[in-house]
Amino acid sequence: SKIISLFDSLAEKIHDNDCLLVFFAGHSAYKKYSHSQTPQHYLCPYDCNPDKLSMSALNYEYFTHQLLEMMACKHYLFLFDSAYGTIQKNHLK
Repeated sequence: SKIISLFDSLAEKIHDNDCLLVFFAGHSAYKKYSHSQTPQHYLCPYDCNPDKLSMSALNYEYFTHQLLEMMACKHYLFLFDSAYGTIQKNHLK
């Protein structure tokens, strides 16, 4: 995803005393996998494929774990303005 690539490059530029603000407005979705009791939550960018969420959407765990470990900033704030629920293909066009 282009968004993850952007965060990867940002992680190299951000310093200890910097602040990070991430704002996402769009759709969100969740999917329950057969091997897990807990559904996975996703943020869905404009080019998301609802049939392949794990490959085309941003997993919430990415923000709560991986991204925070990558960033060396002092303060961070994530703002999500997303309609929560199941998305359909026609909503993403």
